Amino acid sequence: MISDYFKLSIKNIRKRRLRSWLTILGIIISIATIFVLIALSLGLQNAIQEQFRQLGTDKIFILPRGQLGAPGTGGAVELTTADVDIIKKVSGIKDITYATVGNAKVESGDQFRYAMAIGFPLDAADIFEETGFYKPDEGRMIKKGDSGVVMLGSQYKYNNFFKKPIGAGDKITINGNQFKVLTILQTVGNPTDDKNIYMSIEDLKSTFNTGDRVDQMIAQIEPGQDIKSVASNVEKKLRKFRGLTEKTQDFSVQTPEELLSSFSTILNIITGFLFGIASISLLVGAVGIANTMFTSVIERTKEIGVMKAI
Repeated sequence: MISDYFKLSIKNIRKRRLRSWLTILGIIISIATIFVLIALSLGLQNAIQEQFRQLGTDKIFILPRGQLGAPGTGGAVELTTADVDIIKKVSGIKDITYATVGNAKVESGDQFRYAMAIGFPLDAADIFEETGFYKPDEGRMIKKGDSGVVMLGSQYKYNNFFKKPIGAGDKITINGNQFKVLTILQTVGNPTDDKNIYMSIEDLKSTFNTGDRVDQMIAQIEPGQDIKSVASNVEKKLRKFRGLTEKTQDFSVQTPEELLSSFSTILNIITGFLFGIASISLLVGAVGIANTMFTSVIERTKEIGVMKAI
């Protein structure tokens, strides 16, 4: 009897091939959607964690609070090189670098574009380069002693930022001052970052008149030191130097773990959102399959009655 039912089922499936295949396709797509979306979110999370592992666990980031707009556009709070000198004296700090940002008018030939120019001290260029994962695509990395030269993001060479691609050895004009292109950097995957210009802090100060303003500081701790303890000491020293309290503190001191935790929270929200979309897809597929099965049963009411009677 069971074999007869099985043969009858196969016969009905073959008789209604299109409906059967559409039902199977609905099941496959619904289940695959969940796996693909969740795998995508987990892959994104792993990729970000890998980037932070490459960044290292020996760096502290100090940023001003209350900035209006992007760094370099001016804000309610400004850090200065005097703050850098204070942090450099904190026990457990091995070295420190900083970056200042300016809004640049970049000219090449008869064209001009606007981009961000970032200046940093060349005597601690290795720390800055580690945090940005900068690698040369053409030319060499900027080093101590270089002047009047810049490093450009990959957009200047590969993405038609200007009509004529710019390469190492070419010259461009930034805010009316001419610079030689020393390096074209490899892409970092972010179009905005790939348009950035990098130069020595001295060249940035003379070109943008930024004075002693600092938009970001990156401190490297001594090997074997506890990063959280050092970060706490940095916070206390800088707060005392600036005459602030915990309530009025106008800067933030962050470790890679804290930054990663912030990203993880965002990624968890994204994962939940994708899971919700996948669940809706699964629900829609399930309703479609249930509807198909219910319709099939209704169509076979007479057949089922005859079979039950027999």
